[in-house]
Amino acid sequence: MSDEISYDPPTDVEEAMREIHEAGNKFMEAMNEIKAEREAYWESLTHDEQLKCFCAVVERIMEGESEGRSYRGVLYSTFGFGPEAYAFKLRWQDSWSCTMQFS
Repeated sequence: MSDEISYDPPTDVEEAMREIHEAGNKFMEAMNEIKAEREAYWESLTHDEQLKCFCAVVERIMEGESEGRSYRGVLYSTFGFGPEAYAFKLRWQDSWSCTMQFS
């Protein structure tokens, strides 16, 4: 028996998993930056501007709901956004699901 510690090079699967993990970390960093930008923008608004934004968003969500639109339908048809908005769909969809549970 040898006292040497052997090192097995990573397998293709291990390397792929490491790359996926790194990509996930980079994605989360980018999402956190975007969130920080949104928060900074929100905080830069006056109280009245925040209320106007809130009312405008709630009104559009309610409009989309009353018309039976999906979250994607609300993003595209009600708000008028394009595919760029769909990139945030998972976070928004979670919020949408919570909202609809209480309606």
